[in-house]
Amino acid sequence: LAIRPVLLICGTALIFGFYPRLASVISLSIFILPLFSRGVYMLNYGAYYGEALVIFLLGGSYALYEFHKTRRWKIIDAHIAKYKFFILRLIFGGSMVFAALYAKFFHANLAIATVEKYGLDKIFHIEPQLFVFGALCVEVMIGLFFIIGFELRFTSLFFLAFLIASLFFFKEAVWPHLILIGTAISVFAHGYDRFTIESRFVKRKHEEPVF
Repeated sequence: LAIRPVLLICGTALIFGFYPRLASVISLSIFILPLFSRGVYMLNYGAYYGEALVIFLLGGSYALYEFHKTRRWKIIDAHIAKYKFFILRLIFGGSMVFAALYAKFFHANLAIATVEKYGLDKIFHIEPQLFVFGALCVEVMIGLFFIIGFELRFTSLFFLAFLIASLFFFKEAVWPHLILIGTAISVFAHGYDRFTIESRFVKRKHEEPVF
């Protein structure tokens, strides 16, 4: 309970750009604590770690208030800025792959029970096990596409449609998925960074992050 007001303050600070680096490092510290009690399960929330880490390293693009930067710090910022979306994509995609394997492979019985509960096997005329396996393949593929940087904008739109449809169908709470929605939108808006596979081999146009 004591952590809630801290998270509320950090979230508000991030929204309004009030010392985002400080807010992100506090948030990151709080997110790290459950790793000692919940273990690898917390990797399901890798998107939170990724967002907090990127903001801590590079700050917010449109921060209203931030700590004064020395010339040396500005040089460091400029040097590592190119890695901003690379880091975000790796952690975001990795968390999606882990979450898919955790929920639909290592604990497939729960996923199969969910399919049977909502009658998805009857709606789509597919065996529950095959339905779960198909969902596993789709989610892993989406995560890998984010990691390697393949068809990022199409993948982001597909993921958003997939996620929103799931929210409506299963009547899940929206707030835990806001981080996923926001990250997918940011990747869609930014497009290809220099470390994507398509930027390297298909010569897609990439843009540098804006501070």
